[in-house]
Amino acid sequence: MSATGCATHVKFIFGVCKWLENHCPVGRNITNLLIGHFITATSAMKTELSSVSLLDLLNELREILPQLQPPWEYVTKDG
Repeated sequence: MSATGCATHVKFIFGVCKWLENHCPVGRNITNLLIGHFITATSAMKTELSSVSLLDLLNELREILPQLQPPWEYVTKDG
């Protein structure tokens, strides 16, 4: 993924966090958890990627991606 694509995903994640803060009673707690997981995942990914080949990563993504829902499907239309 390009740097622009990564930046777009990060903006989307933080956009969801901002929405949660404004519309959910526990939004700040959820935001803090998401940011904490994001930082942990980023650090782990830097360590892991130094020892994983790109082919291994692509094969794993092929297995995982079809199972995931886009994030916007988790947000209900009524709020």
